[in-house]
Amino acid sequence: MAQPPLELFLITLAQSQDDVVLEGVDADRRPARLVVSGFRPHFYVGPVADDVDATNRQADLCRAAPAHAVSVTKVTRTFLCGIHEPRTYLRVAHRCGAAQSTLVRKCEQLWAEPPCEDGVPLLRRFLVETHLSGGAWLVARNVAEAGDRRYRCAHADVAGHAPDPLRQTFAAPRFASIPDLKVLALRVEPASGRDDAWSDADKSSKDSIAAVALATSDGVDVLAVGGRGEALLACGARVSLFRDESRLLAAVETHLRNADPDVLFTFDDRRLGLLAQRFRARHRRALQLGRFDATPLACASVTTYSKAWIKDRSERRMASANNLETHRCSGLGGRLGVDLLRCLVMRQQPKLTRYDLPEACRAVLDAAPPTITPAARQQLDASTRAAVAACEARAILALGRRLNAVAETVEYARCTGLDLETILWRATAVRTEQLVLGAAKRLDVALPLKRFPAENGWVQDTTPFLHHPAPRSELRDHQAALISNGLMGHSRAVGSCGFYGKDPVVVLDFASLYPSLFVAHNICWTTLRGAGAEADDAVCPASAQLKHPHRFASKTKRPGLLPRLLEALITTRRRTKALAKAAAQRGDTNEAECLQARQLSLKLCANASYGFTGSDVSPLGGKALAESCVRWGNWYCRRARDVIEAEVEGAEVLYAQTDSLFIRLPGRSHAEAAAEGARIAAAASAALPEGLTLEHEHTLCPFLLLHVNRYAGRDFGGEVVIKGIGSARGDTDFVRATLRDSTTALLERGVEAACALAAARQEQLLRGDVALDELVSGAYLWRVDQSDLERFARGEDEDDSTLRTPHVALATKRLKQDPGLRFRLGEFVPMVHGKSLRGDAQKDGVMDPPSVLKTNAAVDLKLYRDKKLLPDLRRLFAPFAQRADVKKLLDEPPSIVRSGKLSCDGASVLLDGSAAPPSPTRQRPDRFFLAQPRAEALCVNCSSRTEDADRKAAFCRSCLRLPLADRQAAFLKALAEQREAHASVAVVAAERVEAARRCAGAAPGSFPVADGAYALARAIQRLEKADAACERDFCRAPASLRPPPAPRKKKRTRAPARDLAGARRTLGFGDSDEEVDSWTCRECAYPHTSPAEAAMVACAACGERRPSRAKKQAPPATPSAVLMRGGRSPPPRTPGRVARSPAPRTPALASPAPPQTPAVTYGSAGRPAATPGGAPPTPGGPPPPETPETKQPPSVTQS
Repeated sequence: MAQPPLELFLITLAQSQDDVVLEGVDADRRPARLVVSGFRPHFYVGPVADDVDATNRQADLCRAAPAHAVSVTKVTRTFLCGIHEPRTYLRVAHRCGAAQSTLVRKCEQLWAEPPCEDGVPLLRRFLVETHLSGGAWLVARNVAEAGDRRYRCAHADVAGHAPDPLRQTFAAPRFASIPDLKVLALRVEPASGRDDAWSDADKSSKDSIAAVALATSDGVDVLAVGGRGEALLACGARVSLFRDESRLLAAVETHLRNADPDVLFTFDDRRLGLLAQRFRARHRRALQLGRFDATPLACASVTTYSKAWIKDRSERRMASANNLETHRCSGLGGRLGVDLLRCLVMRQQPKLTRYDLPEACRAVLDAAPPTITPAARQQLDASTRAAVAACEARAILALGRRLNAVAETVEYARCTGLDLETILWRATAVRTEQLVLGAAKRLDVALPLKRFPAENGWVQDTTPFLHHPAPRSELRDHQAALISNGLMGHSRAVGSCGFYGKDPVVVLDFASLYPSLFVAHNICWTTLRGAGAEADDAVCPASAQLKHPHRFASKTKRPGLLPRLLEALITTRRRTKALAKAAAQRGDTNEAECLQARQLSLKLCANASYGFTGSDVSPLGGKALAESCVRWGNWYCRRARDVIEAEVEGAEVLYAQTDSLFIRLPGRSHAEAAAEGARIAAAASAALPEGLTLEHEHTLCPFLLLHVNRYAGRDFGGEVVIKGIGSARGDTDFVRATLRDSTTALLERGVEAACALAAARQEQLLRGDVALDELVSGAYLWRVDQSDLERFARGEDEDDSTLRTPHVALATKRLKQDPGLRFRLGEFVPMVHGKSLRGDAQKDGVMDPPSVLKTNAAVDLKLYRDKKLLPDLRRLFAPFAQRADVKKLLDEPPSIVRSGKLSCDGASVLLDGSAAPPSPTRQRPDRFFLAQPRAEALCVNCSSRTEDADRKAAFCRSCLRLPLADRQAAFLKALAEQREAHASVAVVAAERVEAARRCAGAAPGSFPVADGAYALARAIQRLEKADAACERDFCRAPASLRPPPAPRKKKRTRAPARDLAGARRTLGFGDSDEEVDSWTCRECAYPHTSPAEAAMVACAACGERRPSRAKKQAPPATPSAVLMRGGRSPPPRTPGRVARSPAPRTPALASPAPPQTPAVTYGSAGRPAATPGGAPPTPGGPPPPETPETKQPPSVTQS
């Protein structure tokens, strides 16, 4: 009985000697394996003369390479480069398992004609010849079943149903569907909890597997080490516990085979590499996860650009992070392994910085799994760790679905004709190459892959159109030359940068400009004229440096391969977008997602055409094509600008970039400009060739234009559009958020509100009220990998200039501290700028974010303000530079800097009870900016000035007359504030210690954590204030000194030279740092009370020498003892000459006896302790006298 045809949805394909193995699912969604025999790859040789005998050529090759089973046939092909007629070529085919490179060398030795299309990988050639792609359906006839869903047939019996590259349509609607594939998300939890626990350079790892979570749409299963039995967690996950790692690994292999998923979602395949390595170490064999074969699971590193390639192009900036080193797992035969980390790196949407799982989930899902540091993970019990792994597996599953990873990968493979693995792991150039290869097969064109004729370099004045908004004085010489030649636009001498608050600005954008230019002017390798000309040729615009512009044959006489290909992509994309919109409106979510993925794939393929032709590493170079496309794009942008400014009243182009025009429409309202924008776009499109279309994108009012690619505005619908402002990924989150919020406030509420917001953010930064994670900046390791860092850590190549960059120096420092760290090429190295000594290099001041929290290191907040935030604010507020509030914001220091003496040394010193803060003249500026100028003491009752020269009286003169009971209540209130402040310090310090404990061993910047330094310093400041209030004399009258009299002139006589020998009279500070008593001049009665004047050896007013020091008086009674007696202490006596009018003494107040209150007890450090009954302390228990032990900076240990 004949076997019915097999319909197979292709997931993976591989070569097995002379066969090609196809694996996927059939129409019933059951796994199937099809082995195709008889496929013979080929290449071309030629062109050759028509009378060449193919039989003789075949005989020559068979003698030279007998193992290849060569066959040679004559075919007709057209050479790709230039305008050629069809010629005769030799098609050289060989058996599947033979090396083609050997046969190509034999052909070059035997014949003079060059080969074409050699070097195409076998599987890619198979897809082209079979009209197949990954994610496409195939129909196999005359299949023979070998059991267990295994089939075999000949290559001639296989018909693929991938879309035609020249039409991008399917043969039947059913072949456009994507079956409902079974998806499983896998999360491996290492025992160390680290992401870098494994690398492909490690032959063995000391780490182990603690748990493995497997999530599907039906739930989550977790296999963990830590006991025996099964349990159901509160989160709904099913947990199976095993006594050791060996049993766990065996259960993982069994569980995956039983679950039998079609798609396997992971995040960072290094964890899978650790799983495979531990399995081999425990079971002495390879881990096998394939469906039909015993291929071992293996993991290898993958990078888009090598380190050497980037170093050779050091003059170019790596503008994106798409070169992050990832790891690819093989050995999943019949299953599609999707590393979502790789998907995010290649998509670049959304643009991430660290590319870890929490950041990806926050950016895509707006939620993230709980972040637990590696050190904390190691302390978790088995059930808790299983719950964490289950949560992360669910997050990976949700992330893959939100990214639509399966549908996008399938549609991109169908569009280009590649397999799914190549789409996931190869660069974009191979996609366009495969697309052109498929089109060439259908048009009988021979491609000189990697044998393209030598080309000249780019003409220097070839540039996309740019209407530069900067003032003419800021332009460079080559830009001024382009403007004089008409290839660059410029409005006026002062430029067009500025703020347009009343006149709306319409933004017009060309729809697919570069692909449309290829189609409109028939730009292709097959239409490029090397010599000669015809009247209807398309000639690209010439310039002073391009005397002989490129010419292309017209579309009517010679349609090009590339224009036909791009026209199919553009047309199909427009139709697909309409179908996706209709599907979404009728609620068909699955179809809408598939159609949306397809239109995105078509767009990416079309936009890659320009880069493919102009790239230096393209296998089909075509700089003449790319150069012509850019020149035509420049010309049509200028043409659209001229048409709009000539036909629209008052219209002015403020800025233009490549394919966008920003047009100012004065005198219109926001609504009128929005309606007129569509009419302007239609009128300008009518003046352009067919296929070039201008579309109305935005109507912005107000509009802020700062520079090229830096603008912002509010659209007619209320949406705020910000481009290039606060978007640098290497910058800190705080700076980016401040710029975005200030820009939004500027557009919605005006300049005054934006200045107020920016000033508030500056003060917030300078007082340290910022989470540590918001101050993390960094850079990417593009030119340095793990081997280089290990060499630097060993002290080799210390003179390498790369080591002087801050992020490389920090990575080297971290590697010295932890040799187990593994850095990937392209990895982001987060860093925090700390305080460094003057003269140190910048690399010496950067620190790892977790170490800042753990070591209480001071952060250089002033550097963040001066070097990172303030320059961006200057650029943002440049159009308003003459406003007073903007000048105050940018030129004057913030109020917190103006009012602070910067004398506090930080919470780290205040916490440490063993060391007192250094003297004010020798300490460094504080990162908290909390110390305020010394102000006059205030009354504890009415907060007015006490006017006390010694700053020890607790009350002013009027409040001192209050009854004794009121003064006792004030003292009790001060003690209560002291206890409350002390409790606050203890709470904040405990939270800070807990945050540092959680951060131990964490990956740099892996989670946001506030360092708590500002809150701690504030609490300590409150405690110091309360301590000062409790130490003041509640019974003392203020002792004021009268203002100093005017100095009297006194004739000075010069001392003899012998008296000046060896000594000089000075008015400066003394050399001693000891505390000096205040003194009064005997001649003019000027009091020297400040520390600076008290240290002088002569009067600051009249120059009279300082009198000899008086003997120290006996210490007065304690303030609480005086308060208990109900009297006052005598006023202090000033050393030196007695003042003429001393302050009068106030008689003691008559007051009732104090209330009966329990006595106050004190702790070991002089703190008031709580009474047994919980009642507040009273003046009845005076504090002990001050001693060197009790007079310390307040600390957490003083409890």
